[in-house]
Amino acid sequence: MKPPEIPGLQFTALLAKGEMFTTWKATKESLQREVDVRVLNEGVPPEQAEHQLAMARTLARLTHPGLAQIHDVITEGDATHVIMEHVEGASLAEMVAGTGRLNSAQALRLALQLAEALDYAWTQAQVVFRSLKPQNLRVNRQGTLKISEYSLAIQVKPGENPLEADQGHVIGTPHFIAPEQAALSPAIDFRADMYSLGTVLYFMLTGTSPFEGRDNYEILEQQVGGLARQVLGAIAVGKNRYSEIAQAIGAMMPPPGMAGMYQAQMNMQGPMQPGMPMGPQGPMAGGAPAGPAWPSAPSGSGANSASMEQLEMEAQEMASQLYTADPITRRRELVNLKHTNPTLHSRVKAMLEDQKQQVASEAVAQSQQPQQ
Repeated sequence: MKPPEIPGLQFTALLAKGEMFTTWKATKESLQREVDVRVLNEGVPPEQAEHQLAMARTLARLTHPGLAQIHDVITEGDATHVIMEHVEGASLAEMVAGTGRLNSAQALRLALQLAEALDYAWTQAQVVFRSLKPQNLRVNRQGTLKISEYSLAIQVKPGENPLEADQGHVIGTPHFIAPEQAALSPAIDFRADMYSLGTVLYFMLTGTSPFEGRDNYEILEQQVGGLARQVLGAIAVGKNRYSEIAQAIGAMMPPPGMAGMYQAQMNMQGPMQPGMPMGPQGPMAGGAPAGPAWPSAPSGSGANSASMEQLEMEAQEMASQLYTADPITRRRELVNLKHTNPTLHSRVKAMLEDQKQQVASEAVAQSQQPQQ
C-alpha cells in the first residue's frame, strides 16, 4: 500500500488499517518529530466523513496528558488526513500479553489517569470516546496512559441525536462497550466511557475481558445483562477471595493515613515504565507478584488438608450445578472460573468430564442389556 503524498512529511511505516482510517507513522521534517497520520479510507459515506472531520477539529482543541494530541487536519478534495501525536510505548493489551496481568497498584494508577482524561474530555467538550479497550490505550515511556484512538468518538449536544452517523449499527468492541451502546440508546453520555473504564480495569487485574462468548451476539447479550455478575464472579466467596466488591476495592487501596506518603514515595521513585510492577512503595525494578493482594492462605499440613477438603466440596457443588445448566451458561461460568480460580476450574472441569463419561457408560451398558 502506498502512503499519501503530503509536503513536509516523510512516511516510515504502515501502523494499522481499519474500517474508517489507515494509520501511517511519519516524520515531520521541519521539526524532526514523529507523528501518526490517519488517512480517511476511500468509500466512507459522506456523512461519516463530515462527522470525522468535525470530531477531529473538536478534539484538536483539547489538551490533556491523557489524550494523544491532534496537531493538524488536512483536507485535499475528498481526502482527509489527521496529523496527531505518535505515542511511543506499549498498549495495555501488549503489556498484559508480555508480562501478565498487572498488580493492583499499577492498574489503579493507570485507571486513575484514564478517568482524569475522560473527565476532562467530557467537561470541556462533552466528548464520549466509545472505543476504550486495551488495544487503544497506550502507556508512553514516561508511564503516562494516553487514549490514542478517536474514530468512534462523538460529541453530545442538546437536541441532537449523537448516534445519527452510526446509521443504526452497534459501534465499538462488544467485550468493552457499555449496555447503552449495545442497545443503540441515543441517551448516551460520559457514563458509557466510565463503564468501559471498568471493563479495562477488570482486564488489567485479571488478564481477560469480563465477557466471553462464541460470537459477538452472545457477548452483547451478556453486556446488556450488566457487569456486576461478572465482577461478583471474579471475587466469589471462597478461599483467598472477597465477598463484596467494596472489600476487593478496599484491599487495593493504601491504608488510612498512608495515601499521601504512598503518592510521595511513587513520585520519588520516578516515572513508571510500561510493564514495571508496582509495590506499596512505587515501581519495583526487582518485580512483584501480579494481581491484587489476596488474603494469605493458612500454612501447615493441617491447613493444607483442610484446604483440599474445602476445595473438593466447592468443586463438587459447582460441578453439580453446572452439569444441569444449559451449555451457554456452563461455558460462560467455566471461562470466568478459569481466570478467577484456575485450581478450582481444573477440578470442576475434571468432575464434569467424569460425570459425562459415567452417563455415557451407563447408556452403553443399558443398550447392551438383552430385551425382555
